[in-house]
Amino acid sequence: MNIEQLPTDNSYIVTGYGEGFFVINQKKICTHILMSRDKIFQIAEIDKKKTLSIEDVGYSKNNDWILLIGVGATYLDFPKKTIELYKRKYDDIPIEIMDTGAACRTYNILISENRNVIAILYKYE
Repeated sequence: MNIEQLPTDNSYIVTGYGEGFFVINQKKICTHILMSRDKIFQIAEIDKKKTLSIEDVGYSKNNDWILLIGVGATYLDFPKKTIELYKRKYDDIPIEIMDTGAACRTYNILISENRNVIAILYKYE
């Protein structure tokens, strides 16, 4: 699916996604992704039973952050225990769990609103 580009600055945005890939700022990436407005990490192998560290992309308790977790094609395929780990680890910020497509679209909207957002995007398998 292609997504219309929203922000006008140099932010990382999701311009497309599909089975096994993302397109970030018109560049195809075939890994899972941890990203914020100005940082992106490609994660080749990911253990869905463990959490990622969002501090790597700029999270700090001093700002109003939102964490989006795109769990793949469906919420039902993602380990509930891992979701609970994220909620305990980052209990000071809102965490939204959704399918990856919805997380991509929501991330772009929040970036266009100049919000502090971090996205963990598990690719569709």
